[in-house]
Amino acid sequence: MIRYCIVLFLLITINLSSQTTIITGNAQGKPDKLVRVIVYDDLFSGLEKTIASSLTDPFGDFAFKLNIDNSQFAFLALELDKGEFYLTPGSSYRFEISSDSNLNRGSVFDRLPLMFEVFADENDEMERQANILGALGRNVNIKIPITNTQGVSTKPLVKKLANAGVKLNITAMMTIAQVKHIAPTLSEGPGGYVSVFAGRIADTGVDPVPIMSEIVEYLERFPNIELIWASPREVLNVVQANDIGCHVITVTNDLIKKFSNLKKDLDLFSLETVQMFYNDAISAGIDF
Repeated sequence: MIRYCIVLFLLITINLSSQTTIITGNAQGKPDKLVRVIVYDDLFSGLEKTIASSLTDPFGDFAFKLNIDNSQFAFLALELDKGEFYLTPGSSYRFEISSDSNLNRGSVFDRLPLMFEVFADENDEMERQANILGALGRNVNIKIPITNTQGVSTKPLVKKLANAGVKLNITAMMTIAQVKHIAPTLSEGPGGYVSVFAGRIADTGVDPVPIMSEIVEYLERFPNIELIWASPREVLNVVQANDIGCHVITVTNDLIKKFSNLKKDLDLFSLETVQMFYNDAISAGIDF
């Protein structure tokens, strides 16, 4: 992955119809190297297309002027290495690529795990969908529920897909027994994840921490399987997941917004709460 220092200047002009985007940069110590601007031709298939290309000059400088109609994810590629940025019409970008950058091939989207869920209740149809989705990339994990809607275990399907080399995320689990039922079969293939819905466990009045802790310990015998703490309800769950060594936790945007409160001074938090109550009352126009 190219380490970029990106400076973005929004070009605010009277002519709002302007769609000219300017990209300039310097690749230190890399003269006469191919630089390309790449976008996705098809988001579903992940096919890419080059929309601009040039060679760096003797000083490593390069420049592009593009006319684009819509904002989109894009890549700046130097030879076979590339890094992402968000390409916006009417914007200006400056890239500085240092000579000592640690370069990795491909995109962060090629390395981070992606989850795709099947939408079916019969094993044959789930298998068909899983094979289609699994072919989208080596980092794709297919979400398979622990049972179908009739409560029938999907273990035979998991075994078949795992042995076929499909990475899986077995989801909708809430007990250690379910994890022990499926983990040995899941581990027969490339592995993947088990998603245990700790938030839903808590919704029943049961503390999920002992259950999740036991699962973490159990999964130590399966190095190709990681535990996902699913459906967290509060920032405390992130702390709890970290404390027990859970591998992954899912977080919503609303939960991320609360991270600023982590380890916040409670007296200050109390004062801010009183101020919030007061401001809400004033905004409501309450008058006695």
